[in-house]
Amino acid sequence: MSLIIQHLFSGMNSSSSSRIQLKPGQVFLGNVTKWYPDQLAQLKLGPLHVTAKLEASLEKGKVYLFRVMGSEGVPRLKVIDSAPVISPSNIPSEQSANMVLRQMGLGQSYNNVLLVQRFIQENIPFTQQNISEGAALLQSSSMDREQNLNLVVKMLQYSLPLTKDTFLSFASLSSDRTISEAIRSLEKALSVKSSFQSSHSPLAQLLQSVVIKGEEIQATGKTGGLNGQNLLDIFVKVGLQDEWNVRQYSKQASTLKSMLLQLIQDPSQNESAVRRHAEFIVQRLTALQLLSRDDSYISHTVMQFPVEWGGVQRDWTVQWEGRKDNSGIIDEDHCRIVFYLQLEYLKETLIDVQIQNRVITLTIFNDNEKPTSFQRDWYPFLKEQLHSLNYHLSAIKWTTPPSSPDDQKTVSELDRDKSMYRGVDIRI
Repeated sequence: MSLIIQHLFSGMNSSSSSRIQLKPGQVFLGNVTKWYPDQLAQLKLGPLHVTAKLEASLEKGKVYLFRVMGSEGVPRLKVIDSAPVISPSNIPSEQSANMVLRQMGLGQSYNNVLLVQRFIQENIPFTQQNISEGAALLQSSSMDREQNLNLVVKMLQYSLPLTKDTFLSFASLSSDRTISEAIRSLEKALSVKSSFQSSHSPLAQLLQSVVIKGEEIQATGKTGGLNGQNLLDIFVKVGLQDEWNVRQYSKQASTLKSMLLQLIQDPSQNESAVRRHAEFIVQRLTALQLLSRDDSYISHTVMQFPVEWGGVQRDWTVQWEGRKDNSGIIDEDHCRIVFYLQLEYLKETLIDVQIQNRVITLTIFNDNEKPTSFQRDWYPFLKEQLHSLNYHLSAIKWTTPPSSPDDQKTVSELDRDKSMYRGVDIRI
């Protein structure tokens, strides 16, 4: 996956991936890290430390494979006795994976073995259903096997359903195709359809209105031609808010996504270019919605805006994350905004804007050398523009992209302890 896609996944509010939600049949790795009196011990189960009542003989430091036998009352875990010592730092052998599959009553197919090996390696709890659904996705996809496997792992890590629709939505993120290109292709395909030939048709008008023009961007610094309200309007029009409430907006029927869904369901569009373009746009919008998470403490929203500049279609992606204030709205004094841009000369660029007490630190990640005019021309301009909005620009840094998205902490990671429980009593 590209750097942008890696960061979109890593930026998800993944507090759910930091919990062990004990479900009957679930399998995961664990080991004893500390002993207490009365057969009590501290166990590390996946990313979580829990307190357990031991009724089985376990050795401190040794890695065991556990299976959840029940979750009512005090959860019970069973040690899979025949499991060899497995370390999550290494890929389990095919023999180990086959043993786990036998214990779970599953066939030892190639895809099943691959999934068990990867889930154990990534220390991801999994169930029989996860293996069956994941294998079906691997079997049906025409993409590269490793790419398929990575997508299934990410979906499970973030507690997303392993369905074909969700899989195809996330697969669209890995495509080099942009929403802007798909919109233009859809417009051309619709132009030959008699029912859509009029530029005044609702769908044609909506397609034209959601693309940001280069002249709007150029006017921003002079007249305020493009602002946050304009972007929010586009966010609403394309239908990214259909499953989420965005400030004062309520769910609308005539969004781009809702109209495209109706178009896809039209039997006359089967196997047509119109349907293919519409499906891609819907899949991409659905992926962005799934990447957006919302809980009691943190709001995390991903937006993607189609941009046409100099005759070239691009997508500009914005990831907005922050704590909520008492009214449930992101606190604009304390938040983080990440821009993912594909620029003509600088190419893939990530701009990380961190705001604390309305003081802004801006970091630009790019493989190219810092332009000589950057500090001289752009720093004073940005400082003045932000000052007019009652923000103070403290610093702009230019650096190469991190080798891994884990090198950067998200707001979710900083606040995660607020939402995760710190222990659970279990019986082994």
